[in-house]
Amino acid sequence: LPFSEEFFKWFGFKAWEKVKSIIKEMKRRRGKGHAIVVEILFTGDPNVRFVTDLNENHNFNSAIEKIDFVVELLPYHLNECNIPNELSEVVYKYDVESGRWIFNLVLAGQKKFSPTKKGWKVVT
Repeated sequence: LPFSEEFFKWFGFKAWEKVKSIIKEMKRRRGKGHAIVVEILFTGDPNVRFVTDLNENHNFNSAIEKIDFVVELLPYHLNECNIPNELSEVVYKYDVESGRWIFNLVLAGQKKFSPTKKGWKVVT
C-alpha cells in the first residue's frame, strides 16, 4: 500500500510502533556520535521516501516518531500549484530546526528538483 491512512489502518498501530522502536533501537546500539542512515520507502503514486542520518539520539527518535504525522500533510504538499509535473518520488528529510519532516527532493520524469523559496530548482 502507498503511504496513506489506508496503510496505517492495514498495518496497524501496534505493528507500526514496533517498527519505529526497532529503528530507534538500531540507532541506540550504534552509540553516541555514530550516525546511521535510515531510508524508509513507501511505493505508490508517487513513491514517498523518508531519509534521516541524525547523530543526536533525541533528534533521531523525534524524526522516527513523526513520520506518521506526514500522512495528514502529504495531500496538501502534493497539491501545491508549483510542484513539478510527472511526479514519481517525494523525498522527505527531517529538519532539526523546525522539528518536522520537509521536502528535500522531488523526482519528476527524468529530473530531480529541490525546493527553494522561489519554487523548485533542477538538481543535476
